[in-house]
Amino acid sequence: MASSQLSSTESTRNSILENGFFFDHDAILGQLIEEMDKDSIPFASAGGLQFCKLNVLDNPRIRPVLESFFEWFALGLYRSIGASPGDYNFRRSDPEAKVEVLLVQLWSNGSRASFWGGSHRHQLPCVKGENNLWRVPRVSLKHLGLTPSEVTFEQGGFTILDPRIAVEVTQGTATTFAFGTKEVVSTWNPMRLPKLQDVEETVGRMESINFGMNVAYVGRKET
Repeated sequence: MASSQLSSTESTRNSILENGFFFDHDAILGQLIEEMDKDSIPFASAGGLQFCKLNVLDNPRIRPVLESFFEWFALGLYRSIGASPGDYNFRRSDPEAKVEVLLVQLWSNGSRASFWGGSHRHQLPCVKGENNLWRVPRVSLKHLGLTPSEVTFEQGGFTILDPRIAVEVTQGTATTFAFGTKEVVSTWNPMRLPKLQDVEETVGRMESINFGMNVAYVGRKET
């Protein structure tokens, strides 16, 4: 790895540890997400998995960061997050725990979100929201002296974040991938994929010596 990439990876890692998130703008990524949506390509298909491989797993600004946190990790969850009033975290706060899960979010054009930097380092009160995330009262965040950083992804982009950080999505959508250690991912329900040859082959190309896919194949294999 070149020294400049090492420096970039270390800087991104430090931002996640200190602030709970890192973001970058990416017009090409925004365009690719728009094309995926336009063509209605689902994640649970060879095309959707290939999109994840090329734009997340093979992304030199993302993969090295994940590997800097995990000796071995797996993709264990995929979902699309839309705009919703209120501040939410994806995992209940436990400030004493080490980083066991990281989220990679790919943002559509024009998306806007607020990130409560440093909120992952506090014990936050929360209740389960209708979107199956944990809603955090804003008054609690303000009482801790925290202030949100609003980011507008005018032409798309990505974030890597600690799932304990509080986030509000006010516009657009975030295609969200959850990566975690073997111990954590083994407790999650596997992602259900159609038992098709091209899907299984794509999963095989995604997996490596230090990366796995938490999947279960359903349906009959094509002949």
